[in-house]
Amino acid sequence: MSNKLQLEAHSSFSDFLNNSHPFTTSAAVVTITDEKYFSVYKTVSSDAQNGSVVQSLEAILPNDEPYFIFVRAETDPSKLHLVSFVPDEANVRRKMLFASSRSAILDIVTLERVQKTLFATSKEDLKQLSSDSSSPVPAISERISTAKEEIIQHRPNSHAPRGVHLALSKDASDTLSQLKNDPEHTLIVLSITNEVIQMVEKSQIPPSQLKSHFSESEPRYAFYTIAAPGGNKIVFVYVCPMTSTVKNRMLYSSSRAGILDSVKEFFPVDGKIEYGSVNDIDENDLKTSVGLEKPASQQTSKMAFHRPRPPRRR
Repeated sequence: MSNKLQLEAHSSFSDFLNNSHPFTTSAAVVTITDEKYFSVYKTVSSDAQNGSVVQSLEAILPNDEPYFIFVRAETDPSKLHLVSFVPDEANVRRKMLFASSRSAILDIVTLERVQKTLFATSKEDLKQLSSDSSSPVPAISERISTAKEEIIQHRPNSHAPRGVHLALSKDASDTLSQLKNDPEHTLIVLSITNEVIQMVEKSQIPPSQLKSHFSESEPRYAFYTIAAPGGNKIVFVYVCPMTSTVKNRMLYSSSRAGILDSVKEFFPVDGKIEYGSVNDIDENDLKTSVGLEKPASQQTSKMAFHRPRPPRRR
């Protein structure tokens, strides 16, 4: 059920990433063309420094179209600052396209090169790129490189998780560490607050009551235990309502892989389900995700392809 798109870097974007012209461009504004490629829409020359880079971007960017913006770090041009620019006035379909493709562009660029990240819904938000601005760049920016370094130090032979790797609060970490020993029908709901994954609640409820424990307007992560032969199975449930803000959808979407990587030290995740609405949550989906039931299409396949009898001849 993943919404991640398989997009490729256009030659114009590859040239920028490969430092073909590091001394002539300070920034690249990247768009999605034909829903297949990340292409460079416009560039900012290296003559623009500090606040003038922001001014140049403000002049380039339309008010109703999303873009990914990459700005070269002043101290090291090989490092990049990533801005996910998704204005409120943009077309809903384009908003969703960019929200679902953010992890794909991070895969292409690689986390090692992304020094800072920023979510922007207006040109005013771009001022956080300026070294003169008093507005701090969100803490999420620094956790990307920090988390990457920790993973490399502790798992030298493993690959880094995709997307943004947010920290777990102590409460969330302690609660998740006990889930493997908790009884069936244990639900742990988590949210992102101040760019840290926080506890929302822990409860023991039957599957029929799951819907009432998720927000209808905000994304949520959850883990739920289901009884199975040989021990409980644990399902990861990700609910991302279409009514939530684009900024939140992008944040939760890009942090999804990170939380799954974080819980590996506590328990294996036996099933994963994503929903676009709390009303779609279904007990059969939970059981199917961990192999306790066959998908509905397989259960009814014999009936679906049963040829009806021809009419009797007179």
